[in-house]
Amino acid sequence: MEFCPNPILAFQCRFLIRLLQDLTICRRIYDRPNPELRERGRDYQLRLIEAVRSGNAEEARSIMLAHMTAAQELMEAQEAIVLQQFLGSDSS
Repeated sequence: MEFCPNPILAFQCRFLIRLLQDLTICRRIYDRPNPELRERGRDYQLRLIEAVRSGNAEEARSIMLAHMTAAQELMEAQEAIVLQQFLGSDSS
């Protein structure tokens, strides 16, 4: 794709390759049990439902921001573990 004279085709190829890489990592992350991620996610979602039901938009926004930040941190940690295992550097 680096040598492709068509920039649109090169972009599409680059995009699809990245998408497939991400899907592979995501699938491996979700294959691993992660009770902490699920429990924390459930807690955030229950709190979010209550904030929305009570009409507290600022609380809902705050909960959602905290939820997405925590989820990103946990998923990135899981991704690092999966990549280590994939690269064979996991000693377990």
